[in-house]
Amino acid sequence: MEINQFLKKHQEEIILFIVVILISLFSFSLGFITAKLEERKPIKIERFQIPNFKSGSPDGRFSILFLKPKVFYLV
Repeated sequence: MEINQFLKKHQEEIILFIVVILISLFSFSLGFITAKLEERKPIKIERFQIPNFKSGSPDGRFSILFLKPKVFYLV
């Protein structure tokens, strides 16, 4: 009987909690589905010729990471 009294006493808070959880799950699943539909491959630059400087660009805006032979990623 204590459980029934507890549920009756806190009915509004329990319903609010359930509604918030359902909205959160719905929002997450909607965002997840949208992200999967718009999934894109990373941009790869192949056969990039390295400029005549040692590291980064002259103005320091990017650096070059050598991850695979003949494939470079700009960071």
